[in-house]
Amino acid sequence: MRTLMMVGLRIVGVAGVLVVSAGCERVGEALDRARPAQPTAPTPVQLDSAGPAVPSVARGTEPAVLSSLAGWDAASSPEKEAAARYVDKQLPWMTFVGLETFSCGGQTHEIALFEHTKAGLGFSLLPAGTFEMGSKSSESGRSADEERHRVTLTRPFLICRTEVTQDGWNAIRSKNPSQFPGGQNPVETVTMIDVGRFLSRAKLSLPSEAQWEYACRAGTNKAYNYGGEPSGLGDYAWFESNSAGTTHPVARKKPNAFGLYDMHGNVLEWCRDGYHAGDGMAATDPVGAKASDVVVRGGSWQNLPTVHRAAFRLRTHPGDKHGGIGFRPIKELRAP
Repeated sequence: MRTLMMVGLRIVGVAGVLVVSAGCERVGEALDRARPAQPTAPTPVQLDSAGPAVPSVARGTEPAVLSSLAGWDAASSPEKEAAARYVDKQLPWMTFVGLETFSCGGQTHEIALFEHTKAGLGFSLLPAGTFEMGSKSSESGRSADEERHRVTLTRPFLICRTEVTQDGWNAIRSKNPSQFPGGQNPVETVTMIDVGRFLSRAKLSLPSEAQWEYACRAGTNKAYNYGGEPSGLGDYAWFESNSAGTTHPVARKKPNAFGLYDMHGNVLEWCRDGYHAGDGMAATDPVGAKASDVVVRGGSWQNLPTVHRAAFRLRTHPGDKHGGIGFRPIKELRAP
C-alpha cells in the first residue's frame, strides 16, 4: 500500500489545530457546540419548460442521449426533455422540473433538473460518461493515492444538487443530529448507519467515489471544477478562510457545470466505497472493496484549500460522527 502525504486540516474552535494524514488517520472527533440558526436560502429560480414539441420515447427503450456526456451535449433540448420524461416515468418519487444551462470551468451543459417529492431536494440528471479520475502529477498538494486513470461509468444517474439539508433530513427522518442548526444548512454529525436509514426510506443511495468525482468535475480536468488554482475557491466553497467556523445554507455559492452546489466545501460527503489506495488502472463502474474505513470527499468548512480539490480523498471510519461530514445522495438508473 502506498504511503500518503500529510495534509493539514484546521479545526476551528476549542479543538485547535489538528494534522491528519489522509492515508492512515480518521477525521477528528467533536467540534464546537451548536451555532445559531442560519438564514433561509433564496427561493430557487422557476424553470421554463416551454419549447418545441418533445419527441416520444418507446416504453422500455432508454434514450440514447443518456449513454454519454458528449451525446447529451450534442442533443437538442426536446431530445433531452424526452429523456428526462422517460426518467420521470421510471421514478415516480422524482418529478421532472425543467432544463437549465450551467457554465463553469470552461464547460457548459444543459441539465435536466428533478425534485424528490418527499424530501423536497433538487437533483441533476447526469448521463453515463468517461473521464480522467485522480490528479495530475504536477498538481499542488496531491497525494500518492490520487494516481490519474481513465474511468467509465456505464449508467446515468441523478445526484442531489446540494448536500442534504436539515429540512430535507427532517422530511424523511426525525431527530436532527446537526451541531450547526439551520433548515437550509447541510445535515451533519451523521454516521453511515444514520445515512443508510435515510437513504432506504428515500429510495436513494450514496455515490461511489467515481460517481462523486465525475459529478464534481462536470467535464473539467483541473484541481477544482472552476480551474486549477485555489485563489477562486471562495466563489464556490465554504472553507477554512471564509466559513467563520460553521456550516452555511446550501446553494449560496456558484454551481458547477452540472448545476451542483458546494461540491467543494461546506461539509465533506460520504461515499459508499471502502478505502483502497488504487492501482492507477483504467476501470469501469469501479467501487472500492469492503474495508474498515470508507472515503469522504469534497472538503468542509474547516479545511484548507488543498482538501477541496476534486481528486482529494480522505478516509474515516463509517461510525464517525463529525460536524464536518454530511452527504449527497444519488439514484442510479437501472438498465431497461
